[in-house]
Amino acid sequence: VGKLRDTDLLQRVTEAGEYLKDTLNRHIARHDFVLDIRGKGLLMGVAGLFLATIGVDPLSGEMRFPFGSPQLVSPPYIVTHAEIDDMAEKLETIFSNTNI
Repeated sequence: VGKLRDTDLLQRVTEAGEYLKDTLNRHIARHDFVLDIRGKGLLMGVAGLFLATIGVDPLSGEMRFPFGSPQLVSPPYIVTHAEIDDMAEKLETIFSNTNI
């Protein structure tokens, strides 16, 4: 616990979580099938009407969203603003190229 206080980890996670939520709202909340973005810290959920495969993940090849399932967005505690921006831009591209 002392190490957590000494490294300001909790403060960084709180700040990064606020940035994550704001960034997701800016990039993907405008899509009709995204119903809500909620969570705390770096544990965010995107609730929506996701019907099928709606994009490509560069690591696994596909990104599948079962119908109506909230999708977890939870980057590691050491995530940077640039990495959050990159992730949100990729999600925006995926969501913009879908025909849901």
